[in-house]
Amino acid sequence: MIKTGVSGFIALDMDKTKILLVEDNAMVRELISIVVKQSDKYELVGEVGDGKEAIAQLETINPDIIILDALLPDMTGAEVAKIVFKNQPEVKILGITAFKKINIVKELITAGVHGIVFKDDSWKELEKAIEIIVSGESYFSQKVSVLMGQALRMMDQLDGSLTKREKQILKLLANGFGVKDIAKEIDINAKTVNNHITSLKGKLNIHDLPRLIVHAIKLGIVSI
Repeated sequence: MIKTGVSGFIALDMDKTKILLVEDNAMVRELISIVVKQSDKYELVGEVGDGKEAIAQLETINPDIIILDALLPDMTGAEVAKIVFKNQPEVKILGITAFKKINIVKELITAGVHGIVFKDDSWKELEKAIEIIVSGESYFSQKVSVLMGQALRMMDQLDGSLTKREKQILKLLANGFGVKDIAKEIDINAKTVNNHITSLKGKLNIHDLPRLIVHAIKLGIVSI
C-alpha cells in the first residue's frame, strides 16, 4: 500500500536497490525522487523531511542506501549517519549538501558516509554516485573533491608555514577583533600585529584582509 506525503511508504520491488530519501526541502526532494524513479535499478521506498523521521523508518523500510541531506531541521546529516551506522552498519549513505564548506564535508566523512555530492551537481553525477556506492565503493563528486583539495592545500600552508602567533591572530581576526583589540588581547603592540597580518597575506597569497578571513572561515580552517 502506498501512503502519500513527506514520510510516505512506497510498495517494494525486491529486485531493486531500495533508497530512502532524507531531505527537508520539498522541491529538492521531488527533483531527486524523479531522477531515482526514472531508473529501473532503484526503488524509492521512503521520503522524509527530518532526521527523527528517517531513524524511525529505518527498521520498517530497511533501505540499501540513504540519500541524506547534511543539514536537517532537527539534526545534522552527520548525526543521523552515526545513529544509522550504529543500528544498521550495512546501510550505505550518500550525503548531499548545498553548502560548499569543508567543515560540513568533513563532518559527513567523519560520520562514515560513503560519498558526497553537492546539490548543484548534475543529475548524472547523482546517478553515478548512487551506482558506485551501491557497488561497494566510495564516491565524491568532482566539485566535492576540488573543495577537499583546496582545504588540504590551505591546511598544509597553515600547518607548515604559519607561526603559532600568525594562526592566533588569524583566528582573532575571524572573530571580529580589530588590530588594537588583538594587540591588547595578546599583549603586543599594534605595529607588530600589522606585521603579522602582512605576513599572513603573503604566505596565503590573499592580499585583501576581508577575503582572507572569509576564505579561512569558508574552508573551516578557522572556526568562529
